[in-house]
Amino acid sequence: MNGKTVFLIGAAILIGLVVIQLKDVHIAIGERAMGGYDGSSNPEAASRAEREAKEAAARAEAAAGALEPQD
Repeated sequence: MNGKTVFLIGAAILIGLVVIQLKDVHIAIGERAMGGYDGSSNPEAASRAEREAKEAAARAEAAAGALEPQD
């Protein structure tokens, strides 16, 4: 085998590995977009997360209000 053939075979293998990795990333992103991650089908976890987010927003507003200059 000459150097050009070895290079072409190596490049083909590398391209194949990149395509496989990109396919896996695409599938993982699709699952996440479709709600295919832990806790997605649990309504209690969703309502708890919503409540915690609202509480965090209220605390952030209170902290921002405390930083405003007092007249």
